[in-house]
Amino acid sequence: DKNNVQGIKITNIELSFGSGSGLPALKKVIEISELPVNVFSLNDEIAAGIITNMKNFGLRCPDEVGVLGFDGLSLGRYLNPSLRSVAFPFFEIGKTAAKIFERVMVDEKADKKTVLQASVTDGDSI
Repeated sequence: DKNNVQGIKITNIELSFGSGSGLPALKKVIEISELPVNVFSLNDEIAAGIITNMKNFGLRCPDEVGVLGFDGLSLGRYLNPSLRSVAFPFFEIGKTAAKIFERVMVDEKADKKTVLQASVTDGDSI
């Protein structure tokens, strides 16, 4: 079952990608989930919106709703609790893209696949 991985129920919530999506995401999580629950957010802005709106619903992070972001943006440090996030290696992505572009411009074959290492930032949100 693709919605159940190793005993973990996975639910996708469709929403827009902007910073204002945290509140609608949190409302949907509350509507469809049994607390406590953990949320893996599409990006750090949505995760920040979820965390900042929890107190309006009387919820505690991470006790009732744990949140993991996906970007590793510095804004996560300023949240309470601080956001734990999967961090992109932005510099390495840019450097690799430039190398690929350079090779393609001189008609060389570029690697079809490049694997870059992500990391997880420290944070207390999960």
